Amino acid sequence: MRTLSGVIFLVAALFCCGQAESRDWVNLISDNDYQYAYEKDSIVRPSKDIVNVWVRRECKDEAARQRVIVNRKEDAVLYKDYQGSKQLIEINCIKGTMDILSSTDYKINGDTLWSMTFSIRDPDPIPPGSRIDSVAKIVCKKD
Repeated sequence: MRTLSGVIFLVAALFCCGQAESRDWVNLISDNDYQYAYEKDSIVRPSKDIVNVWVRRECKDEAARQRVIVNRKEDAVLYKDYQGSKQLIEINCIKGTMDILSSTDYKINGDTLWSMTFSIRDPDPIPPGSRIDSVAKIVCKKD
């Protein structure tokens, strides 16, 4: 079982490392600090009602980066080159829920700062009008 867990983690880590470099990100919305996007070519449908998709939040400027660094007090030195975060989200289109499967913070050059794959599943309702709601409306459309 440990070997299987190690293999799954290694595959997830390798998959995560290439995600920051993807060029197929579709911008969703922007606020004062961040640009939010989803990766169109990463969409996977493990079942009829379930969609997995990478979403990204990138700092728009140095001031936004500095706010993230200040909030990461314990990792301020590690996070000095922070650029953004991405998460693999599972959306249940019928139940209107979402779950984070994997999360990664990455540097300006695309290298991974921190990454985690979540094994405990705890779906949350998608808040109406949220960024994830915007993603769900796009990826849950019937083709």
